[in-house]
Amino acid sequence: MKKFLLLPFAMATVISSLPAGNPCRDELAGAEPWTGNIAYASGFSDAGDPAVASRENMEENKARISYELAKITADIVSVPTADTENFKRTVAYANARITATVMPLLPDSQKKDFANEMAQLTTAIMNDPNPDVEIAKTELTYKIALLTTKIITNAGKGKCR
Repeated sequence: MKKFLLLPFAMATVISSLPAGNPCRDELAGAEPWTGNIAYASGFSDAGDPAVASRENMEENKARISYELAKITADIVSVPTADTENFKRTVAYANARITATVMPLLPDSQKKDFANEMAQLTTAIMNDPNPDVEIAKTELTYKIALLTTKIITNAGKGKCR
């Protein structure tokens, strides 16, 4: 019964960290990527206030990171429990994909910590010779929710921990 309570808690944590709106609305709508002013995209607004644009970029990045980590959680939870090798492959691939997707969105001070956390999650699953897939799913979901919370609450403040 405990593992069934942990999963909703973890998902609620991830979902509650998402701001209103869809961070990927342009991608999902099939819109062409924006090719506007490069200075604006790098953090400088047209009004000349880099602090405003930086805050906006940080909020967009936080939303995108939350979305990507929620997506990996859904992928891991949806893996069938019968095949442990398939579960291990799925976790390794999903963690590699999420690391590659999220790393460019993170501040430099958080990149190393995030990569280490994701490597530890992958290593724990890969080194277990016969994991209980249901327990592993629950633990991964919980750890990803904690990692999401650390990143979102500490964005722009330095380290993940």
